[in-house]
Amino acid sequence: MGNEIAFRLSGGIFFNLILAARKKPLANQNECLRELLYIFDRSARGLSGNSLGTIASRFRNCDPKLRSDYIKFGDPVIVDEFNGRIQDDYDSVVNEVKHYADQYLDLKVNGRWLARSLMELVEKDDRIWEKTEFLVLPGGFSVCKEEFRKMQVVHIYNLLLSVWHYICCTKGMAEDGQETYFALADFAGGSRPRKLDRSRIGFREHEDVKVSYDIEKDQTGGSGLKDRYMQMPVCGNFPSEKTDEYAGLSDRYRTYLSRAYEKHSRKKTFLYEMQRDFYGFFVCNDLKRREALCRGDRKNEIRKDYVIRNAGVDSFREEHRFIVLSGTGGMGKSMMMTHFMLDTIRKSEDTGEVPVLAVLRDYNPSAGSLLDFIFCELKRHDVKLQMSDLVELLQSGKGVILFDGLDEIRCENSRSFYKEMETLVDSYPAASYIISSRPTMNFRGLSRFTVYDLQAFSQEQAVEMIEKLDQSVVDPVIKRDFVQDLEDNRFGFRHKEKTEFLGNPLFLTIMLLTYEGNHDIPTERYLFYEQAYEAMAKKHDAAKSLTREFETGLNSREFQNYFGEFCAITYEQEKYDFTSEEISGYFQEVIEANELETTPEAFIEDVTGKICLIYKDGGKYYFVHRSFQEYFVAYFFSRQLEQRFGAVLDILTVRDEMDHDSMVLPMLYDMEPEKTELCIFIPFLEKVFKGKDEESEYRDFLQYFYPFIYYEQGDVDEFFEQTPDSSIYQYIADKYSGVKQSLEGNDLPVLNDFVEKKYVYYDECWYNGNKENVVKLMRRENLPNGYEVAYEECNKTEVETVGRSYAICVEEAHRRKNCAYIVEMLENEDFPLKQEYRDVKKLYMGLKAKYEKKTGKASFRSRFH
Repeated sequence: MGNEIAFRLSGGIFFNLILAARKKPLANQNECLRELLYIFDRSARGLSGNSLGTIASRFRNCDPKLRSDYIKFGDPVIVDEFNGRIQDDYDSVVNEVKHYADQYLDLKVNGRWLARSLMELVEKDDRIWEKTEFLVLPGGFSVCKEEFRKMQVVHIYNLLLSVWHYICCTKGMAEDGQETYFALADFAGGSRPRKLDRSRIGFREHEDVKVSYDIEKDQTGGSGLKDRYMQMPVCGNFPSEKTDEYAGLSDRYRTYLSRAYEKHSRKKTFLYEMQRDFYGFFVCNDLKRREALCRGDRKNEIRKDYVIRNAGVDSFREEHRFIVLSGTGGMGKSMMMTHFMLDTIRKSEDTGEVPVLAVLRDYNPSAGSLLDFIFCELKRHDVKLQMSDLVELLQSGKGVILFDGLDEIRCENSRSFYKEMETLVDSYPAASYIISSRPTMNFRGLSRFTVYDLQAFSQEQAVEMIEKLDQSVVDPVIKRDFVQDLEDNRFGFRHKEKTEFLGNPLFLTIMLLTYEGNHDIPTERYLFYEQAYEAMAKKHDAAKSLTREFETGLNSREFQNYFGEFCAITYEQEKYDFTSEEISGYFQEVIEANELETTPEAFIEDVTGKICLIYKDGGKYYFVHRSFQEYFVAYFFSRQLEQRFGAVLDILTVRDEMDHDSMVLPMLYDMEPEKTELCIFIPFLEKVFKGKDEESEYRDFLQYFYPFIYYEQGDVDEFFEQTPDSSIYQYIADKYSGVKQSLEGNDLPVLNDFVEKKYVYYDECWYNGNKENVVKLMRRENLPNGYEVAYEECNKTEVETVGRSYAICVEEAHRRKNCAYIVEMLENEDFPLKQEYRDVKKLYMGLKAKYEKKTGKASFRSRFH
């Protein structure tokens, strides 16, 4: 049976093995847990009474819903203190473990079985990376998981400490060992705990291993210890020493890499309440480079198919060091960044590269520099690393810095980030940098970066993702029927809808969840989320044939409204994650404003345990996806428009520049189209079109919506569509056909005063005499030193500028006397933005007339609107 068990090393399984090795008469399990926790967390001795008994029982049962503030696995403060004690005085901590074992365990009888069981658990848990280090040798020296099988002597106290240390520092509260628990322990009847069958573990592996109860520190050093206690591999079993100049870097980062891999290899998702193996559900989007815009004779030479399938960091071509990964909400940007992190770690043995994944919503320049921000992510997984290690890593070219969520940086911090990012790249140009973002951020602040867009899933990729969903969450029959209906196009998706819904991993997941309830799919986004909320509110209890009330005492519709208010408050303040104190404070604000008879704790229990829209990880709370926050904001706003439209408009206006990809306004319009036109669109446009002459209106139109005008001429390596700074205006212009105009650079004049970049064709083989003519498009500023001189001497002419990109500051053009010709261009009746201004003014006047007529109509309708 041993090979059939899905071994999972977790705190609960470790505790079960400890209880099975107790002395007789058996010590109280509550006391055993409290003193075990004390080795890790010095505050644990405060545990007592019924709370301790309940926690101990649920911990022993590997209860996946156990959420206890008393068990602080993964808490960065506690972990740092625990690591500090181990680093400063390892032998003292081993003595604590020995004292615990002497008091509670019978190791003379059970020691060898316990040692073999722990080693078997570590080796057979396929989530633990083979390079993960355990401090199992005297003196705190480490052994990799892959070396366990070669150990001839194991020190029991060191082994106990090393496995417990691993669980406390890396596992968090992910008690996902219940399947292992059920496989190892038999039902004992009634309410009694299951009984562990010791014959199922600890008897099949390591038959020749010897157990030592010696805790004296060996004086021979780390390599000598391995010689004494391990069977060293024969030649050829392990890779030879690296000859790379920076070979020692990956060895120095071994602990960091193993712990980072463990952290990121397990993820929670929209459907999964517990963490799952990342590659058990991940499907890799295709990536497509934003192509060079080339015209004329060179077009066929330069334009290529820049689609990358099954991408890794090493997939990018010569520009791989500076990448922006762009994708709309729900497309899987964070998943792709996690994949880049794990894939780079798995290849680090060969490449020597060390990745760091940092979430930009946590970036705060007042807390330190961008380099400090990166270093915090390193130190999180290995407290021994120093800032000098990071600097050397970046200088070596082996650092891969992954920044997730450029669009989630707070408004007041974004300018600092762009400035610090430019300095970082200037200081360490050999490192690789990949930044993920929603697509409408201003990537011009990252001028050296190449933009790659996440591509929508093909139908084959969508089916692959569906097939990967665990049957404990989605019934196999539902999956089969859903796939069949997709292939038959029973839902009648048009091409755009199929790309938008089927091609988006988040929307695809919501489709499946709503399909499970009624075998149909709504094509309006807000109905997607509406039905998903209803399904989530019922899903878990329905599976158990139970009906459970909300802990807050609210019904589902009331809860939806008050949770919407919570989302609106946090949305306004740009909060996407929360400490325990912050989330309680926000819910308390909702409770007091509405005079509710409930508690923040009840709200937290409902939103994390009942409907699972927020989850806790590492001491902080997160939305399962930011789009759910946006849906509930739109829902709350829809109920406030008539009475409080000014407050709604204020919030939308404050966030106007940063919310280009937000779904709040589109879903609000779908919920209440007429009220949105009347209460949002008309008041918003009035600031441009009310009470001004045409010249002032047009100038304000440009200043509000197009303060910078961008366009390209000739052949350039990137193309930026002219988009307004205002997300509200962008939505209005896109919503009503015939409003939005595009700029065609070749139809506009050459403006030497506002050229941002110049482009040339560069012959890559100019320096080595190769007769093969290999050219590529390049910015003039990036040409190698000496190229222009050599080209001029050889060809008797200067390197030709074949393309230009422009950035016109409208305010500067009006202010500078020598820019009258630019103002003349802007005010020309044929200029596209002048045409757009006229169309939008016509739209505004039409909306006003529409609602002026309605307000004069009879009273029956007005009673309700």
